[in-house]
Amino acid sequence: MRGPEPPEPITVPEGQRGFPFLSQIEKRVVEANSAQEILLWTQVRGEIQRQDNFLIEQEHRRTLEKRQLLFKIGLSIGAVMVGTSLVVGGFSYVGLFVLGAGLYGLAPDYVKGFFRRRETGENR
Repeated sequence: MRGPEPPEPITVPEGQRGFPFLSQIEKRVVEANSAQEILLWTQVRGEIQRQDNFLIEQEHRRTLEKRQLLFKIGLSIGAVMVGTSLVVGGFSYVGLFVLGAGLYGLAPDYVKGFFRRRETGENR
């Protein structure tokens, strides 16, 4: 005499997250034969939802970081352009200040190193 047949494996369509899993798991919870099986499938469902939420948060965080980087670069390039036009237009001090702020946004380590060399008297 054979025991109950194992359930069919769950398949996920390419490029989709846990949502196809959930409907199949809910179906298995309804068709479960024992309380232990219901508990197991409920735990599996909870873990899939947790992992899916983590992936969504991680993707959102990456998108925000990309936007922030692009905004910072764009703002720095804009400051360099405005600073250059101010210097050319005859507003030297203001133009150099804005130009320095733009360069600091693009290459902060280089700007910091440049001013450290000037303070210590090093010459390159």
